[in-house]
Amino acid sequence: MTGLPAPGPRMRQAAGAIGLLLAASVAGAHPAAAEDAAQKKMVTVSGQQVEEIMSGILAGYLSEDERLDSKRFVPPAPAEGSARQKLDAAWSASMLKLKDSPRWEIATRDAAYFPGAADTFSCALGIRISEETTPALYLLLWRSLTDIGLATYTAKNAYARERPFMANDKPVCTPEIQEGMRKDGSYPSGHTAYGWGWALILTELAPDRAEEILARGRAYGESRSVCNVH
Repeated sequence: MTGLPAPGPRMRQAAGAIGLLLAASVAGAHPAAAEDAAQKKMVTVSGQQVEEIMSGILAGYLSEDERLDSKRFVPPAPAEGSARQKLDAAWSASMLKLKDSPRWEIATRDAAYFPGAADTFSCALGIRISEETTPALYLLLWRSLTDIGLATYTAKNAYARERPFMANDKPVCTPEIQEGMRKDGSYPSGHTAYGWGWALILTELAPDRAEEILARGRAYGESRSVCNVH
């Protein structure tokens, strides 16, 4: 099964905005986020009316009180000069060698959010995931993105770890949103959380495809290292 073409500039810009807006929703510091929340805009997705809490972000399933506080279980980022930091730096350096390779192209596609992200697990699952072919699953993945994404931001904001490209001055997969990413911490990775969270959801739905689905979930997270942003 072939994948989607690389996301265009508009989709990649939206992806960057989503990360920054998720961070703002946790911090409560973005005026646009407060304005969107006050308006309570409803959109139709998969034949259902769903609240769009920010542009391109649907309301999740968890209430504010039910959201996970990731800083309670995600340890601090590796300290400068530590063994963990040396391992992290070595891994990052090895990923830089993949620039302009087929793996770099996959990582660039993996940088997209919805609607492009819906197709991420189609090959691993063995069916095409889209609003037309699997409307309930499409909506489940989109809404759970918000729950999983918000779960990363208490730790991400607390640790404020700079992104690799800020240290090594090397290219990223999505240069058009690079400046925005400077304001959004790299640890823990939101994309890695989405990829693994979606993989766990899908293995519950298709346990016979668990090996393929989990492998794709891990690769989805690793794409962020290939892109030199985590």
